[in-house]
Amino acid sequence: MRMHQTPILRGALNFRDMDGYPTYDGRSTRWRTLYRSGTTHELTEEDLEQLNSAGIRFAYDLRSRSERGTHVSRLPELDSLRYDFFDHDQATGDLQRVLRLQESSPDDMRQFMMSTYESLPYDLRHAYRYTFLQLANGNVPIVVNCTAGKDRAPL
Repeated sequence: MRMHQTPILRGALNFRDMDGYPTYDGRSTRWRTLYRSGTTHELTEEDLEQLNSAGIRFAYDLRSRSERGTHVSRLPELDSLRYDFFDHDQATGDLQRVLRLQESSPDDMRQFMMSTYESLPYDLRHAYRYTFLQLANGNVPIVVNCTAGKDRAPL
C-alpha cells in the first residue's frame, strides 16, 4: 500500500510521481523526488497550492521557445520553486507542429515518432544533462515537463 499520494492537478496534463521504477543496480526510484508533467499553463490556484505543499522546489521545462510562448507555464508563480528551461526552438518531439504542417497518414506519423525517439537524446542532450545533474546534486523534488509529459521527458 502506498503511503503517499501524487498531487492530483486539474490544470496539468499527465502529472505524475516517477517513483518505483527499477534502476540499473536493482534498486528503484524514490517517491516525492522526481515528477514529470505535460503543460502547466492551466494550473489552478488549488493546483499551485498542492505543488507548494508537496515541496516541489525545482522545475525544468523541455518545451520549445514557441511552445512556452503559446502556453506560458504557471510554475514560476511559486516563490518556493526554481523554474528553468532549455531555450530552443527545435521541432523535435513537437507532434502538434508536424500535424499542422502536413496531412499525414498513420504510417507517416509512426515514422515521425520513430525518428523523434531516435533523435531526442541527441537534440535535447544539454537539457537531459542538466536534469540529471540536478538529481545527482540533490536539487529535488523536481518536476520535468514538456507538452504531453511523455515523449521529451527523459524518464
